[in-house]
Parts: sequence; structure tokens; C-alpha cells
Amino acid sequence: MKRLLSDFKKWGGTGVEIVSGNERPDSVRLLERLTREFDLKASVGSDYHGPFGPWMQVGKFTQIHESEVDLVWQTWS
Repeated sequence: MKRLLSDFKKWGGTGVEIVSGNERPDSVRLLERLTREFDLKASVGSDYHGPFGPWMQVGKFTQIHESEVDLVWQTWS
């Protein structure tokens, strides 16, 4: 993951979705730490693709520690 994020950053990447619906809290904490380490913005998603699939409800995701990461949507505030 570190190699991937390093290359992503090198080629101009600026943000990473760290939560998309079903991640365990420990996985989200790891991704939060990696976004800080690689100076990347963090985003979230519910992974909702319509009412007839095994998707999460709109807006339902493992909470992130917003005070510990730079958020994508803060860029435009």
C-alpha cells in the first residue's frame, strides 16, 4: 500500500477514499494514518449503487477521525 500511495502521489494524486461502506474501523485508522504520512486528502463514500443490491445505505459508513485527516471537501470551503 505504501508503494502504491508513493507512486500515486508522485504522479499527481491528491486524495484517497478511505471509507466506502464496509471497512472495519482498524482498516480506516490505517488509511487515515497513511493519508497523513503521504500528505493526501481523505474522502468517504457510502458505496450505494441503487436499491436492489447488497449495498450499504446512503451515508452509512465507518466514521473517520475528521480532526486527524485533511478532507477533500475542505479544499473547496
